Amino acid sequence: MAETKHKIISKPPKESSKLLISFGGTLIVLAVFWFGYKSIFDHKKTNTSSLSFLRSPEANTINTAPNLSQKAASDFTIPSAEVDLDQDGLSDAMETIYKTDSSNPDTDGDGYKDGDEVANGYDPLIKSPNDKIDRSGLKISAATSPLPSPPSLTQQFINKTGVTPTKENLLNNEDLMNQFINETNARGVLPIVLDSDIKIIEASGKTAIVKYLDTLSIAKNTKLKPVTPEQITAAFAIFTEKNDSTQLNKVIADLESNVAIFRAVEVPREAVELDKKYLSAVLALLDDTKMLKNYKGDYVSALVAASRLEGLKPIFTEIEDDIKALEKKYGIK
Repeated sequence: MAETKHKIISKPPKESSKLLISFGGTLIVLAVFWFGYKSIFDHKKTNTSSLSFLRSPEANTINTAPNLSQKAASDFTIPSAEVDLDQDGLSDAMETIYKTDSSNPDTDGDGYKDGDEVANGYDPLIKSPNDKIDRSGLKISAATSPLPSPPSLTQQFINKTGVTPTKENLLNNEDLMNQFINETNARGVLPIVLDSDIKIIEASGKTAIVKYLDTLSIAKNTKLKPVTPEQITAAFAIFTEKNDSTQLNKVIADLESNVAIFRAVEVPREAVELDKKYLSAVLALLDDTKMLKNYKGDYVSALVAASRLEGLKPIFTEIEDDIKALEKKYGIK
């Protein structure tokens, strides 16, 4: 198959499965960052593939430098359990603010728990699918004032399960954590992009498509910043090892720059669905990377982010296939 002319940004490489690892591996890797390499390795026989999140993108060796075994648990933020009678992830106090039923984990009866809806930006008072919270006003339903930030995923995990994450609990409750992550991701790993979020034009035909694709091509548009899973992995490893966020901040800044370019590009009508999918994937990559940066304060979010990063791999493949289809349609070489 011929190589796609318009290479997409942030596309996982062929070897990306070694970096965007399965949840089981991700749990152990972030436990490594949390409690230290030696203690986890001694506790559980872990093969090198499950530690591949620590690989350097330049070398095929395991980087065991992020050893946090000397750090006390107090170096990280572990929330206290809050009263959550229906165990939906929202404490009873938050249920009052969001006007949800503290005795019903799914107030609107659409199959998604109130806490999961709030965490993913949906209205727990309106049944899916048209229940996305208005991002511009940051209000929910008929509320008259902006809502506070939702509880962290770590807080929601504690509220739902009654389990306070410790070294032993993290290792002994992998299934429980896996279920929590699956529920949190039930609404999908991609943020919703509306027509109003992009600039749609009525131009059509080969000229319009070439101009559009060239704007989103790294080879053609030097303002785009290529971001790879290897870069995110390396930046996160440095952040955890040395508490140096310089590279992670650069990755985030590059992704924010790419998002701005995506929002400004003129999109021919026939490319709208492709563009919305592409922008959504880049937004997800940005959001997940930001979640990784906050792993000390909300390490369950970091686990969720790692699972979502893995879930983006097939989405970027779909995007590349869509681009190839447009190139084939108009004979673009």
